[in-house]
Amino acid sequence: MTVAYLKNIEINRNKWDECVSRAFNAQVFGYTWYLDSVCWDWDGLVEGNYNMVFPVPITKRFGVTMAKNPQLLPFVTIYSRIKPSAALFYEFFNNIPFYNIKLNLLPFNALPQFSLLPEIKAEFASFDLITDYDSTLQKFKSMFDMKECLEKYNDFTVMRTQNLADYLSFKSLVNNKKFVENDGLKKLLSYALRFKSIGIFFCFDSSNTAVAAVSIVKSDN
Repeated sequence: MTVAYLKNIEINRNKWDECVSRAFNAQVFGYTWYLDSVCWDWDGLVEGNYNMVFPVPITKRFGVTMAKNPQLLPFVTIYSRIKPSAALFYEFFNNIPFYNIKLNLLPFNALPQFSLLPEIKAEFASFDLITDYDSTLQKFKSMFDMKECLEKYNDFTVMRTQNLADYLSFKSLVNNKKFVENDGLKKLLSYALRFKSIGIFFCFDSSNTAVAAVSIVKSDN
């Protein structure tokens, strides 16, 4: 088994995306179009004939090149049909040609013995559009109280829109205007709108005031 480090321009994108789509842990975050949208630059680790792939997001800070997750890429992992062993992950990880590495990994990819910092666990929400409402609500219960939200806004209307500017403006407003219109976010949502793989929804109360907004990017998984 050979793991190769490929520069971005060397990657066969069709084979890469096919590998991600067939992986047991497939997520939208592994597809080339998503990585192109949210990463300043990225390369990839590939095993064999794209049997397994691992994206390596790259950033530069103060002239130093490092492997680091951008804001809109919550984790990186090995995408494959089978769960990789610890030994296999070490082989992938050791092929990253950077001294500075700060990557958020899935739990089964963790390398605690090589970390100088304590392990940090972050909640992350991913849901499908098939699971019934009660099961979905239970899954998200630890992150927010939907019941409290429904009691507060018991008379509301949900509308779908194609207006990206309104969504970004609303996001800026609810973050006390501290939110900077991230180039990656705009690129990602613009791409998704173009290919009709996103829904932007606004929730209005009885006085027709926007009280919530969400963008949902769809993929085949």
